[in-house]
Amino acid sequence: MLKRAGFTIALCSNWGWDLAADLADTGLTGWIDVPTTSAQAGYRKPHPRIYQTTLDLTGCSAEDAVFVGDSLRTDALGPQRVGIRSVLLARDAETQIHTEQVASLAEAARLLLG
Repeated sequence: MLKRAGFTIALCSNWGWDLAADLADTGLTGWIDVPTTSAQAGYRKPHPRIYQTTLDLTGCSAEDAVFVGDSLRTDALGPQRVGIRSVLLARDAETQIHTEQVASLAEAARLLLG
């Protein structure tokens, strides 16, 4: 849905050098334009450098990016530290934090498509 709307999809993960092979095994490779791992960036989330590396690889500015993830510390607060809007995939409706929240990736896509 997002790729068809012209979004660049990046994956930013605390993963090793074998992420591309692991993605190929899942069938998700075609959905991801830019995979970035902590091994590539030399830093693990929530270090600001991994988010900046991902931005550099996509050619996006922080102001034009949105980070969607399921960890408050690494996927919501970490990206916010470098100016990236974040959306927390919070399946637990009781979560009370100061960031946008969605219950599913489909809901995140609808949020981003407006």
